[in-house]
Amino acid sequence: VSTQSTGENLSLMNEECEFRKGFVYNNLMYVVGSHIIEQIANATWGDLIKETIFDPLGMDNSVSSFDVAQKTGNWLKGYVSYDGEFVPLQEDCDAIIDLVGQAGSIHSTASDMIKYMRHIIQNNASEYADLFWQPVIDTKMDLSPADASLIEPPFPTSAVYQNYTVSWLLGEYDGGEVLMHGGDTFTTHTLISLSREHEYGVFVSATGDSNARSRNMLISWYVQDLLTGKEPWINASTLCSFPEPWKEAKNQTNEDTEWEKYQEAYSEELLTYARTYSSDVFGNVTIGFRDGEGLTFTYNRMNCTLRQHKTEKKMFRCHANAPFIASDSRVSITERILTVEFVDGYLLTNMMESNSSVRFNSALRTSTSSVLLLLLLGLTRILQ
Repeated sequence: VSTQSTGENLSLMNEECEFRKGFVYNNLMYVVGSHIIEQIANATWGDLIKETIFDPLGMDNSVSSFDVAQKTGNWLKGYVSYDGEFVPLQEDCDAIIDLVGQAGSIHSTASDMIKYMRHIIQNNASEYADLFWQPVIDTKMDLSPADASLIEPPFPTSAVYQNYTVSWLLGEYDGGEVLMHGGDTFTTHTLISLSREHEYGVFVSATGDSNARSRNMLISWYVQDLLTGKEPWINASTLCSFPEPWKEAKNQTNEDTEWEKYQEAYSEELLTYARTYSSDVFGNVTIGFRDGEGLTFTYNRMNCTLRQHKTEKKMFRCHANAPFIASDSRVSITERILTVEFVDGYLLTNMMESNSSVRFNSALRTSTSSVLLLLLLGLTRILQ
């Protein structure tokens, strides 16, 4: 599977709504748009980003691929808090991002992002303003309902983003216009906020579980208050207790008792699931079986051991970016959990996105696929 094949096979996916009849956040459309640009420019997306953005702005520590970033050695690992300790996340999960690289595979540093934000803010008052800010204003779409990250009351102020425009969320924080967008991989969470009125940019990034996403937002609001001369309503205490004391926090237990903690009971039925499953859009998923472990899920460079639901025996899951964590544990409210369900010979999985359901059709059983492949290769040589 490549970004090119992902874009070409987009028509095979189920339609969420009729064309231009609604708004659906869709990373795959950026793959399609970037592929069109590649064909016109006769260059790869990565080369174009480097030539038109990284090099002119002196962003020497920015790259457009997970593999390239990992090879530089200038790489921060993701960690999660579990049983009172910080333990590393499985960073190979982030390799999957390269399949939709144009939507989120840029790897950068805080110093490089300062150069990027400074360029945008400074151009707001120059003849180049139309290259960035005017398309933001001209192409905005209303979000219904709006993305209300913060509402007053009960909170001291509000943050509401009413529009989506050229890859940004456009809205207001504390009454002032703000352009904002976050970026999440399976180990890292990043947020950038820009203000034309006050001519500032705020960049926040953290490694860890998905609690870091909300912490980034709170830190960004704190810094924006400082930059506009206001007394911050967030402090060191409320940063950790949020949404309290303004709103009661949801009670989260540390265990999910519906799932088996470790190895599911061995059965012949489990072996029937062990095979390769195929999707025209996403390629192949391999379900294997290991003695003493149970079913395993492998996609690209990501792999984990699946745990069975205690009553729905065809449903499985794992903490894909933290496969060492027992499956009955809840590390955080929105931890990346991979779900799998076997239905009538095919496989349904959320691909680690909470509201997604991707179907993989049953292909060859793992135990026989290699034999058949050798037979086909042999036949090819005879025909040649």
